[in-house]
Amino acid sequence: MSTNVLLPVAKVRKFESKDVGALTSLMRELRYPMTESVLRDRMEALEGKSQFLTLVAERDEQVVGMIALYRKASYETGQQTSQITGLVIAEAYRGKGIGRELIGAAEEQARAAGDSSMFVTGMNRDERLSSCSFYQHMGYEKIGCNFIKQM
Repeated sequence: MSTNVLLPVAKVRKFESKDVGALTSLMRELRYPMTESVLRDRMEALEGKSQFLTLVAERDEQVVGMIALYRKASYETGQQTSQITGLVIAEAYRGKGIGRELIGAAEEQARAAGDSSMFVTGMNRDERLSSCSFYQHMGYEKIGCNFIKQM
């Protein structure tokens, strides 16, 4: 008898202050210049604000991935939606299903909070283009493009 059940490849949980060091390293993998004290200050500023959610993935008792969400009302539909503002998996753990598990856990949280959709932007930089196929595989539809102007 064959069982074709996918077992979790990582433990996904909400961010805790003890995770700041690991998240700092992950942010640097995204090429975000980041220090531990700056990230700690940012995470403390977001603490207790229901529109922000950060989940981490643990494997072998270490944080190896994270996803950050920002919940907001959509001007287009008037419904709540969540934006994925960050998703990164430690390089040594990529391609092992951890991103899939983080997306799944984030979608569960968003649904439970009453969100009608989830979206991601910011894949217009060359080093992020490979992410497009990942999101499409996860069921996300590519619509339009992004523009930004630095002020």
